Amino acid sequence: MIAVIRDICTSTASTGVPSSGMTPTSRWQPITAIVAESYMTSNASCVSIWRSCDMNGTPSAVVKLTLSRVVRVTVTDDTLAVDLEDGRTIAVPIGWYPRLAHGTPAERANVQISGAGYGMHWPELYEDIGVEGLLLGKQSTESAASFERWLQRRKAGLPQKTA
Repeated sequence: MIAVIRDICTSTASTGVPSSGMTPTSRWQPITAIVAESYMTSNASCVSIWRSCDMNGTPSAVVKLTLSRVVRVTVTDDTLAVDLEDGRTIAVPIGWYPRLAHGTPAERANVQISGAGYGMHWPELYEDIGVEGLLLGKQSTESAASFERWLQRRKAGLPQKTA
């Protein structure tokens, strides 16, 4: 399975001054370009995100973000730290993921590496976080209403709904 995502951005670029001596009304004109394509394959050893911004047909920037698999996860009272197989460590505030923030130390420690190594799952907290989201700085997208329902069921000792 391959999923392709494209985002469009608008930027500005100098058009330069024409050599004929004519003065343009504006030296800057908007340029629209494809700036992000994300390719995710279910059986690939790495996932890449390509970013490019074309200015007048000339590539101005290309960044390749290669994801590595999770090798270790550490959750403290204030930080989620994820060690990757390429030696990088990603550390983010635990407040980005309210379910982790409200979990007990034992629940936080019970993490399963999932998604062929590109994700993490906390079964008692019903929380799933992916490496790609961490690298892109994405926080939990759970709505306040959903989180409040989860928290109330948790406080009442009721079993959580799975989806």
